[in-house]
Amino acid sequence: MSCYDGVARIVCARRDEHSVSVHHGALRLAKYPFIGTKRPGITALPVRFRTVTKFSNEKTVLEPNRPARYNGSMPENLPHRAPAATPMQATEWEGDFPARIRQTFPALALSFKSYLGQNYIEAPAAAIADLLLYFRQHEAFDVLTDLTAVDYPTRPERFEIIYILYSLERNERIRVKVHAALDHDVPTATAVYPAANWLEREVFDMFGIRFSGHPDLKRILLPEDWQGHPLRKELSITAMDNEWVQRNLGIESGQS
Repeated sequence: MSCYDGVARIVCARRDEHSVSVHHGALRLAKYPFIGTKRPGITALPVRFRTVTKFSNEKTVLEPNRPARYNGSMPENLPHRAPAATPMQATEWEGDFPARIRQTFPALALSFKSYLGQNYIEAPAAAIADLLLYFRQHEAFDVLTDLTAVDYPTRPERFEIIYILYSLERNERIRVKVHAALDHDVPTATAVYPAANWLEREVFDMFGIRFSGHPDLKRILLPEDWQGHPLRKELSITAMDNEWVQRNLGIESGQS
């Protein structure tokens, strides 16, 4: 069995219950039978792990390599990886569609890119509602399949908000990206795509990005009295969890 920072498969020769503990990998299974394969007597479970500390027929425990804590910063994510020497190599997206959008919005600074066959547009945040309305009414992109964000804390406009649109008529997807600085609001898309309501609430909950004009912008996953936004990269998710549990339950959360 190989051991590396990626996806691996543990194979055990017994079908009885095992115990698996994977921290910081969004997977915690304990005392559940492994998922069986077609080979008799062999069971397997695909897991993501870093270091195998024990392996036997009775018990399997997986734990990650944890960097040292410092200054209350997030041990799970910090220090951040250095930027890649050759970042994502996107190419210019050319054709009738980009030309038509440029002609329709000549005053906007729009960028049309393509990466591995995935087309996307970078646009000013202030214009996002107008762009989305045009795409829905005139380009048949009638479904907002997802709305998410990424935090780049070293950039002046640290937040990148991504809208993923789908056209049933054309069986085509495009992505629209806008950027926002800390404490700068982004116009809501709820008037164009009602599905943006909960998606924008999730982005607000996780990143603290505010959407102006949203009908009910509040947390959707975490308690209202939660302090901080877990997917911002400068603070510790574990520290947030410990603080809330101690304040509300008066016990240690057990997270480390």
